[in-house]
Amino acid sequence: MDLHGSTWRITSANGEEFQGDSVILTPPIPQSLELLETSAISLPGELAEKLKAVSYFPCIAVLALLKSASRIPAPGAMRFSGEPVRWIADNQQKGISSDAPAVTIHAGPEFSRENWNADPDQIAGKLFGASREWIGSEVAEYQVHRWRYSQPYKFFGEPFASVDLPAPLFLAGDAFIGDRVESAFLSGLAVAEHILSFLDRG
Repeated sequence: MDLHGSTWRITSANGEEFQGDSVILTPPIPQSLELLETSAISLPGELAEKLKAVSYFPCIAVLALLKSASRIPAPGAMRFSGEPVRWIADNQQKGISSDAPAVTIHAGPEFSRENWNADPDQIAGKLFGASREWIGSEVAEYQVHRWRYSQPYKFFGEPFASVDLPAPLFLAGDAFIGDRVESAFLSGLAVAEHILSFLDRG
């Protein structure tokens, strides 16, 4: 990703090249900042510090294929306030795994931090043990995924960030305006409306 005059040039992982008059970055903020740093693109100091102050909870997730149906009641998901399990869902009830029973388990932030570097089998064993009542089945196979930037808890405080540079750059996402489910959508919508209003004036 670089600037060629006032045009952004983006090269994808498979070598495809794209050009544009502006760029919108929507990954988690630390990943966007890392991309900008790798691309030798500097943000104004005050903006950069405000973006760096945004913080996220980590989450370890386990996807498990079961030998029989789970005991999770309809509509197929349960949320908990404590640790180690924060959320569990029946993927078959949700229509994600129509061919076989499967569940997804999200660990709480404290468990995720403490077990981030632990062996995946140990992580899965602990979460299966804590979820035994709701899994209600033997586990056929499973995968453990570490989700470093799962849920923002220190927010940017505005719908999006922008900087002119030689060409406009925007950053948006769920960490900008709050922890509501629709936050990422509202942030992206705000950027789109801003760009459209700028185009209308042009």
